[in-house]
Amino acid sequence: MNPLRLAIIGAGIFARDAHVPSLCNLRDRFTIAAIYSRTAASAQALADVIATAQGDATDGAPAAPIALYTDLTALLESPTIDAVDVVLPIPVMAPILEQVLASGKDLISEKPLAADVATSRRLLAAYRDHGQERGQVWMVGENWRYETAYVRAAELVRNGTIGRPLTCHMALYLPMVEGSKYFGTTWRRSAEFFGGTLMDGGVHH
Repeated sequence: MNPLRLAIIGAGIFARDAHVPSLCNLRDRFTIAAIYSRTAASAQALADVIATAQGDATDGAPAAPIALYTDLTALLESPTIDAVDVVLPIPVMAPILEQVLASGKDLISEKPLAADVATSRRLLAAYRDHGQERGQVWMVGENWRYETAYVRAAELVRNGTIGRPLTCHMALYLPMVEGSKYFGTTWRRSAEFFGGTLMDGGVHH
């Protein structure tokens, strides 16, 4: 099977430091064919990172060229893109997801879907009413569902080992130190993003 031709929507820290390395290690399944960002400069910067990472993964073999977009509609209309990876700040995620869902392209998107429950429900309803019917695939990239401890806990609940749970208590300590690159991200410290780091990290739980 030929690798899926994937477009990355968003060129920020998490696209660069988390998604790109994983995708470059899965070159038998995905080809990074395009990047969308609001500015050509940030799209090019991510393309440069990808070129270096792909070269390292293939012992210097040349990588396929990557198309750069600042027009999302043009990207979504391209027949050379099979699926998209949406890696955007929470405050701007929802309208982009609406466009991608309407395009019919398969997608994976970062968590959470939106900054509030009502918007998230609207997105899910749009997908159920239209996307699922035409076979569109949408996955939310919540990595903690694959954490060993959580997988094991779910197994113990399903097979009845611990009986029927009535309540659960979890204590987590996730410091966001001032020198963290994530702490320094502008949108995480903006008053427009009412949940801040608590919303961004708390959605895991």
